[in-house]
Amino acid sequence: MQIYIYRDNQQLGPYSIEEIKAYLTDGKVQAEDFAWHEGLTEWIPLSQVPGITTNPPPLPAAQQPEALKSAASLTSTLPALSLKPASGGLKRWVLFFGVNIVSVITICILINLLGVNAYLEGNGIDFFRLFVFSLVVGFVGAGISLFISKWMAIRIYNIKIVHEPGNETEKWLLATLTQQSRSAHIPTPELGLYASTEVNAFATGRSRKHSLVALSSGLLSQCAPDEVEAVIGHEIGHIAAGDMVTMTLLQGILNTFVIFISRVIGFFAARALASGGSKGKYWVQRLISFVCQIILGILASMILMSYSRRREFKADAFSAALRGKEAMINALTRLKDLSLENCPPDARGASLAAFKISGTKKRWFPFLNSHPPLEDRIAALKNLR
Repeated sequence: MQIYIYRDNQQLGPYSIEEIKAYLTDGKVQAEDFAWHEGLTEWIPLSQVPGITTNPPPLPAAQQPEALKSAASLTSTLPALSLKPASGGLKRWVLFFGVNIVSVITICILINLLGVNAYLEGNGIDFFRLFVFSLVVGFVGAGISLFISKWMAIRIYNIKIVHEPGNETEKWLLATLTQQSRSAHIPTPELGLYASTEVNAFATGRSRKHSLVALSSGLLSQCAPDEVEAVIGHEIGHIAAGDMVTMTLLQGILNTFVIFISRVIGFFAARALASGGSKGKYWVQRLISFVCQIILGILASMILMSYSRRREFKADAFSAALRGKEAMINALTRLKDLSLENCPPDARGASLAAFKISGTKKRWFPFLNSHPPLEDRIAALKNLR
């Protein structure tokens, strides 16, 4: 059983009657707020609601507040999107292992072609060969992931690519995406829609000319039109700044130094600590290199996520310049409110998490969060001049 609320120029819900009672107790909604349930032909005060159900009709034009008119006219067509359900777990695992197998094969071929697989020479180490080896291993996987990122996202999320609008919602979204892309002086990305309860969106693609902005059905159903437009502006900001490419390059550089330094430490530590034949030194070197690679990998992730968090502030500011500061603040506030209501995140496509409008918090390891707290982002926008 569900009920919709109209409060502070925003349409909220759907909520169960139990949730409404709890919100009334907490003061999140008031008895005089407007509400709708099945069987009604108009919005009425919440205190008069006798029942609950699904999608409310728009208010009659004579009674409907201006902010709600646009929201109702756009969101009323959402069921016609006909989005595909999520892809199965087996499909995602096949794609994941397929990409990793291709990466390993490519790395092996390049290493052998360049002749850098044997960087250890007798009792010494060829630093140039080791660096080239590290460079290949560090960049190939990241590069392949970037190159096929849009292709992977479409298949993992079963994204519907909107080439021609099939309803008013898709027409509005395409027009918004086109207008904001022109303002940002970039080619218009493809528009994608995917079925998910999470209130989120992301941008992906190997370049500005081959990019995609994907919006979840949860975002479209839970957010007002100006908030959706602000979210689109945020994703346009990522594309205009070339964040996907920059993140890949930074990931490749960090991977290279992690591999290089861990093997150098392993080599010299094995010489200093290991006794006996070369076989014993080999295994000590491998073990120390492995441990160092884990530790350095965590430090590299901290650097990468620190950059990712800075990106989010810049993308928020970019959206504020395109659509207005208040719209972006409203969007982030809505995301914050929904997160407090435990709106479930979509676990598919973990590699795309850094490019979504909002990320999952790691309470015990905040330095590994890809996104800053929503409170900090809202505060930064309020202080924006």
